[in-house]
Amino acid sequence: MFMKNSLSLTGLFSFLSLLFLSACQKPEQTIGSDLLPADDELSAFQTDTITILCSVEKEDSVRMDELSSALLGSYSDPVFGRTKASLCTQIRLSSSSADFPENFEIDSVVLSLVYANHDYYGTLHPQYFSVYEMSEDLSVDSVYYSNRQPHHTGDNLILPGKEVYEIHPDEKVPVAGDTLIPQLRLQLSTETGQKLLAPSDPSVLNSDANFRTYFKGLYIDPIYWNAAIVNYNLADPGSKLTVYYRDLDNTEPDTTRYDFVITSDCARYSYMSHDYAG
Repeated sequence: MFMKNSLSLTGLFSFLSLLFLSACQKPEQTIGSDLLPADDELSAFQTDTITILCSVEKEDSVRMDELSSALLGSYSDPVFGRTKASLCTQIRLSSSSADFPENFEIDSVVLSLVYANHDYYGTLHPQYFSVYEMSEDLSVDSVYYSNRQPHHTGDNLILPGKEVYEIHPDEKVPVAGDTLIPQLRLQLSTETGQKLLAPSDPSVLNSDANFRTYFKGLYIDPIYWNAAIVNYNLADPGSKLTVYYRDLDNTEPDTTRYDFVITSDCARYSYMSHDYAG
């Protein structure tokens, strides 16, 4: 009795196994093949060359006032043409009431601009600069955009013969026995120093408000040149205008100096211009 039931169960298991295997067979791959044209075969190709068609949309302007760094210089791109960044900034008295000797002589005037983070766009070729006095009032409360063309006087304040400068963002500068952080030092005319230290109205030097009405600021302008646009940190104490002078009433007049500083209260912005010719 036991053997008969075992054989029956074995036979039933074998039958079910054959049924399961036959149900799991892979279907024929040729099903429906007679419905497709004989020449419609799946094909693929490859290439190592691709062409991209694109266009450039010019932005009207961007806000450029009181940024952490200011752009100055010129750059020539073979596709987009030439770009120039000019700089406008106010300067302030470094003391509440400046006092200078009645009889003095200007030795030199230097506008120092400290490099910011060694950032630049282009190639560090020598650059040609002009510096002008602003003829319009600037305000730190106003908004200035990159396309706002500055108004300035026509007299170049750069010392004649000192228009071209090497750009070295990584090199410290030796000055009178000291070593200063990397900076651009533009030499201005002695007439500029005379105007700053000896205005016809002495009350100009009594307050910063009076001074900014008298001397509205500086406009620094490079010419179009295949060089570089460089970042400058105007908030650094090393960015300033310094007048070196001697008191002629002293028996042995020594050269001293006075700094006109650029602070967070000074309005400043970069003006961008472009030449797309060619």
